[in-house]
Amino acid sequence: MTRGESTFRGIAIFAAVWQGLWLAGDGNLRQIVTSNPGDLAVIALLISMAAWLMLWLSLFGPWRSLRRLRLFQVVSMVFVVLAGLILMTETSAVGEDGWYVGASVVNLGVGLAGIYLTRRWAIPLVIAIVTLQTAVVVFVHARGDDPWPLEVDLVYPFYALALGLASVAARHALMASALRQDDVERQLTRQEQVRAATELTGETLASAETRLHETVLNTLTAIVRGGLGDNELTRARLRERARESADVLTSIAQGSDMSARWDGDLRIDLAGIVVDLEGSQINVEWDGVLDLDPFHGQIDQATFAAVGTAVRESLINVLRHSGASKVRIAGDIRTAVDGSWWRIRIRDDGRGFDIKDRGFGLRTVVEDGIRGCGGRVSIKSGTNTVVTLEIPVRRLSATEVTPFGGILQAIALPVVAAFTALTFYTIGATWQYVDSELLNTVIAGVFVGLVTVVLIAVRDEKRELMPWWAVLTVLVGVPVMTNLERLVVSTPIPTGDWSGEAGASLIFVIVATGPRWVAPAAAVSWFIAQELEWIELTQPGMFVILIAALLGWQLRQGQARVEFMDTEVSQQRSALVASQRRLVQARTRYQDVDTSGLVALLEGIAHGNVDPSASVVRAMCAREERMIRSVLRLHPEAVTSHRDLVALAATARDCDVDLSIAIVEDIPKDAALTTLEDARFLIRQARPHSQARASITRDTGGCTFRLVVQIGPEGLRSLPAPAEVLDEAEGLVIIEEECRSVPNVVATSVSGQDAQR
Repeated sequence: MTRGESTFRGIAIFAAVWQGLWLAGDGNLRQIVTSNPGDLAVIALLISMAAWLMLWLSLFGPWRSLRRLRLFQVVSMVFVVLAGLILMTETSAVGEDGWYVGASVVNLGVGLAGIYLTRRWAIPLVIAIVTLQTAVVVFVHARGDDPWPLEVDLVYPFYALALGLASVAARHALMASALRQDDVERQLTRQEQVRAATELTGETLASAETRLHETVLNTLTAIVRGGLGDNELTRARLRERARESADVLTSIAQGSDMSARWDGDLRIDLAGIVVDLEGSQINVEWDGVLDLDPFHGQIDQATFAAVGTAVRESLINVLRHSGASKVRIAGDIRTAVDGSWWRIRIRDDGRGFDIKDRGFGLRTVVEDGIRGCGGRVSIKSGTNTVVTLEIPVRRLSATEVTPFGGILQAIALPVVAAFTALTFYTIGATWQYVDSELLNTVIAGVFVGLVTVVLIAVRDEKRELMPWWAVLTVLVGVPVMTNLERLVVSTPIPTGDWSGEAGASLIFVIVATGPRWVAPAAAVSWFIAQELEWIELTQPGMFVILIAALLGWQLRQGQARVEFMDTEVSQQRSALVASQRRLVQARTRYQDVDTSGLVALLEGIAHGNVDPSASVVRAMCAREERMIRSVLRLHPEAVTSHRDLVALAATARDCDVDLSIAIVEDIPKDAALTTLEDARFLIRQARPHSQARASITRDTGGCTFRLVVQIGPEGLRSLPAPAEVLDEAEGLVIIEEECRSVPNVVATSVSGQDAQR
């Protein structure tokens, strides 16, 4: 059972107990039921109690069912409201107390509506019931069945509204907290599974890289040199080594290829492009909803892959064309008239572009890809560029869309707002029944001061619990307020003292949102507020404190669990991103090695379908052996000059030039080769099968890059400007430069479609 389901059952149990105690504790209602068993209101009330009993059967035992539980909750609540409204209009049949008894029953129904239903349905229903109750009050008053002024009678609908909204807030806070726990637990479980798979891949890849030298390179060297002999034993051994080498290269290729892997979290799945962006000194920021967990299975893998591909393409455009220093990827859930949408915005601070000239990537990968899964795309470009992706999801409930913002915001604000409005109205409606208007103004000022203190405490969104100074203010202020009001009331009125309801709401708030020690202190405060009458310990006021204590305990437990799991999730995500980065780094290191072609060749040798002594086979093995040896010690994912050396090594391999690379360890990571294109030009002019040497050495001023190449006589006549001839007879040419740090490296040699975003 999930936290959401168990919390829903807990709320149902609480509401059922509350309903039973409310109805059983009303002596006037018991008298009405026993004296008028055939009355329409009594019949409605009995139907409600029958549904109430079925509700308990749906909670426990073989009839246990959440679906039936919801049904009987609604039936019981509807007939409670119906019974109350009928009682309000039957004052002549049930006696002069019938109006107030019926209003009390309706108020119970309003509270049950707030507890039983989701916020989306509860708030309109509460307003509808209160509106209907108000109409009945006006009708009863117009009929002359009540001697009090209409403004006094309307306190009951106002109280129902405050009680209903407070119930809605309490239920929403509990369910949002529980669903948040479920979301974090699912996220943690998924990330643990993904991390386990990634770590296994990483371990396999690390093992494969270790075996790369002793297995693959030795096998390629043996093939290139051709010293294998011509007996069955050496041929069998070569086939075995070729099979092992193919397995090693396959492990490297599969482990480092992240392009087709989607784990459900953009921060993890796009680790590869993030590595490339950060390598080009572009800061990447993530924020908001960027994984599948909040959608409860509504977004399938294909749709998420389309989203991930579109975001990756947008980030590639930032890397290649924007000249940005920062890019921010933010996600949220937007609810509109046309449903709920998962919205992702990619915003960079680089130079903009003409949207009419957007290239293949934006038009096909981003726009067509997102529209293909029912989404929509917006691209705006000016001083910077913003790409907005929106994916439709089922209309989510308010609990699913609105994240749980903490105990204070979830409980204090709605309860204080509702009961403050009720209190102000009650003060105005009963002003004529006080002895001292001045003292009544002072008491109202005390209430305003208490509310102000609570709102100041709630204003700080980072605060998790009600602070001690606000708690002490309420604990002292409520007894002062209630005892002072008794001094000014000259005539008992049916609504009772307004300070009691106001004080109970404030105590409810501080008990539910404060530290654990507040509950016993609040009981003492309320006992003093009720003139030290022991009977009050069994009255609704103490019940309110008990409910608040249970609610606060539940919310604090859930909050603590969420915070703990959030920490675990963050740690898992960091570890997972680190694992993914290692795989991406391997991809960057070996992306220029013809892994697939080499695997096919080695498997052909292993199966006896390819002759290892054939010249074309030996030539390919020689080229890839040189390439692998060149990149073994390089870290192109972290060091800019290493990335340039990998590009140079790939050019040498394609031109059949034996390039050796020598580097020192402490090269500045952001030092780039400004003569890279000139160096690649010299490699292309080099004599086939000749040797070249590239090196980066460290000196006091930074580091120095040198490339020595042997080229033909015709190439000496068209040397690039940085090149110098060392030995004209041998055709030795050198390029030398001081490696300089480049703050923001972006591609500059683009044309045609590549020049378009």
